[in-house]
Amino acid sequence: MNYWSAKQEKSERILSNVLPAHIAQRLKADESLIADGYADLTVMFADLVNFTQLTESLSPAQMVSLLNKIFSSFDDISDKYGVKKLRRIGDAYMVVGA
Repeated sequence: MNYWSAKQEKSERILSNVLPAHIAQRLKADESLIADGYADLTVMFADLVNFTQLTESLSPAQMVSLLNKIFSSFDDISDKYGVKKLRRIGDAYMVVGA
């Protein structure tokens, strides 16, 4: 496998791991604009402010404990209101509700 083929394969793996499959396919098909609208749908994306600085002031165990508390609260709220968790990556949390 040459250098560019390896880079392409790595890029496709990243897309597949991060994005829903249908969006990754649309990106690979070179769609220049992906902006679908759904009238009865809500998406919430939460990202912790100053997360990088916070990681510098807490131990790994403290950081994992903090994230667990925050995301467990988000999970409880999501369950209470019937929204579906889509992704939880690092300090980001994404849900969708209809």
